[in-house]
Amino acid sequence: REFPRVYVATLISASCRRSSCSMNLGGKYNSGLLFADFNQDFSCISVGTPEGYKIFNSDPYLNVFSQADGGIGLVEMLFSTSLVAIVGAGDQPQLSPRRLQVLNTKTRQIICELNFVTAILKVLLNRKRMVVVMETKLHIYDISNMKI
Repeated sequence: REFPRVYVATLISASCRRSSCSMNLGGKYNSGLLFADFNQDFSCISVGTPEGYKIFNSDPYLNVFSQADGGIGLVEMLFSTSLVAIVGAGDQPQLSPRRLQVLNTKTRQIICELNFVTAILKVLLNRKRMVVVMETKLHIYDISNMKI
């Protein structure tokens, strides 16, 4: 099921009013919202902010998880599971845009941490694979053992 862009903007905008962030996604503007995306089945929305990240159900619209450990530039969920891949925004050394953390939101434990030479542009997940997109290469991992 696809949601119209206006609906997505309304959902994110409503959450931002409660958490005092804006709709500008990066660029030259001072933004409180660094990243926003749906999961694979459009049932959840993940949002990265300078303070951390949040996960919302899209229907009914509800904040189901939030973590405030510092700026998060990418958040990718595996469908509606508790498995999340996050990449920092770079404002703290432990939240580098070159470091990927795969974690369980229920136990709040890091399952895997991967460091790269260049910044991570995108992370894609499905039930078998995780793809890490860099500027000049792709890293494809088997999600069951995190081996290339």
